[in-house]
Amino acid sequence: MGENYQILGLRQGSVNRGALMLVVGMVIAAAAVIFFFISQLAALAFLLAVLFSVLLLFAIGHFPFWRRNTSCSYDAGVLCQALGLLVAKVVMADGRASDPELSVTKARLRALFRSKMATGVLDSVYLNLVPSVNGADCVSEVEILKDYYDYRHLFATTEMLYTIAVMQGGIVAAEWNLLEHLVGLLGIDAADAAYLKDKYGVFRVEEKGTGVLAGVSPYSVLGVKETAGAGEVRNAYLALRKRYCPNKHDDVNLKNVLAEKLREVEWAFAELNK
Repeated sequence: MGENYQILGLRQGSVNRGALMLVVGMVIAAAAVIFFFISQLAALAFLLAVLFSVLLLFAIGHFPFWRRNTSCSYDAGVLCQALGLLVAKVVMADGRASDPELSVTKARLRALFRSKMATGVLDSVYLNLVPSVNGADCVSEVEILKDYYDYRHLFATTEMLYTIAVMQGGIVAAEWNLLEHLVGLLGIDAADAAYLKDKYGVFRVEEKGTGVLAGVSPYSVLGVKETAGAGEVRNAYLALRKRYCPNKHDDVNLKNVLAEKLREVEWAFAELNK
């Protein structure tokens, strides 16, 4: 497989099934005629000749019933740049690129792509880690990805972007709005978009680094007013414990973030029950 087809989900072409089935039927009919009216040996020779011809056409890339996606002429470098810009835009949406975000970016790219492609995308990400990347509309980059990806891998790429945004304390408003915009551009359907909103909505925060940092109110962590009674505080605590349960996710990075937020909730409840 060529280097320009190393991205997962790339559509090299599709089979023209109707024409292919017609030709197969004609070959079988011709072989049957030869078998019954000439000889078995001649029929076998005919089938072997057809098989050899098909294999030869496949080998040189000119099998007539395989439709190449000729509208897509991008090479691997262009694909890396397109995806790299999207990832960088998510990383920089909150105005900075943190080590946890870059670490999970590297891990996600290596999980989704072959090593050489992952390295190319990551290089593009680093080149785009500048504040001006937030001004890019990414429309042309999304169109490149849609030309090459099937829906399953477009969705996997979208979920990767959500995971990257989760790192270092959660998803702020700027990141959330950008992700919803990209969901629309990438053509993610309503059901899958709702799934992503529900799954990652628990990671939304007002600002990065909430929790046990100096000056943070335990009431704000639990989401209750300072006048809240013991019962209301406990109900909020129990609801947040359920919301941030790490066992609800298989992803290790998401488990770690949820565990951190759960520790914040435990700290806040303990502070209010001293």
